Amino acid sequence: MKLPEKQITIISGHYGTGKTEFAVNLAFAMARDGRKTALADLDIVNPYFRSYERTRELEREGIAVFVTSNFGKADIPALPPDIMSIFVNRQQQSIIDLGGDPVGARVLGYYQPQLDRIDFDYWFVINQNRVENRTIEGVVRYLRLTEAASKQRITGIVNNTHLGDETTAEVILRGDEFAAKVAEIINLPIICTVGERCFEGVVRYLRLTEAASKQRITGIVNNTHLGDETTAEVILRGDEFAAKVAEIINLPIICTVGERCFEEELKSRLNGSFFAIDRYMTKPWELGDHEGGQFAWQQEA
Repeated sequence: MKLPEKQITIISGHYGTGKTEFAVNLAFAMARDGRKTALADLDIVNPYFRSYERTRELEREGIAVFVTSNFGKADIPALPPDIMSIFVNRQQQSIIDLGGDPVGARVLGYYQPQLDRIDFDYWFVINQNRVENRTIEGVVRYLRLTEAASKQRITGIVNNTHLGDETTAEVILRGDEFAAKVAEIINLPIICTVGERCFEGVVRYLRLTEAASKQRITGIVNNTHLGDETTAEVILRGDEFAAKVAEIINLPIICTVGERCFEEELKSRLNGSFFAIDRYMTKPWELGDHEGGQFAWQQEA
């Protein structure tokens, strides 16, 4: 996903769509990208499942946290004055996590004069598995009511369709298709599809490699194969996997590597370019009796 470029990104949606989880994770991603980041929790409706619950973790990453209702300690719709700083500080990018439903979005109307003077995005999160989000008509109705209550136009759709611990790739893909239909009807872009970091093994090793080398990795190379049993389908599956990893960590796919005999078959089917190989490194288990079980450099020694 391409991280936000505007000064403020507002996150809204129905209760239970996962908008707060998205807002918190987006703040972490922006801070780790080296940006000065703030997160404003403007939920004055629901005292549970709020961004401020992660305040310590957020602040450890250098993220400024602003919270309503006396920092969540009082169940009253109080808006602290220091929240105004997110509209003034142009050196900082801020995320606003609104309360659910049109009722929660109403607080945004209070800041209309400030929003009229800056550049911002307003994203609507949907989860098709929530009762209120199961039909396109229902989503569109809630979206329009949210716009009316907040006095602002929504600028993009975020698909966060999931089933908690029972979420599968198919569940997310169905939600993505549903979100695409919603976006087409109301003529808005799909900003992203949200999901657990199922590819965290690759990402974890990449981050460990960066830490050990003290350098940032700048691109991904897909070299998925099965040795002599490699097929075009094997390479294509690896290319698709690499593309998802690259999207998660916001890096380009440099190329997909494969034997030259696959070049024509894979033409125009890859996410990146194709790099054909003609030379192969001999593996220890490939050494036969002819080599005496040794590499040439070992025999010379």
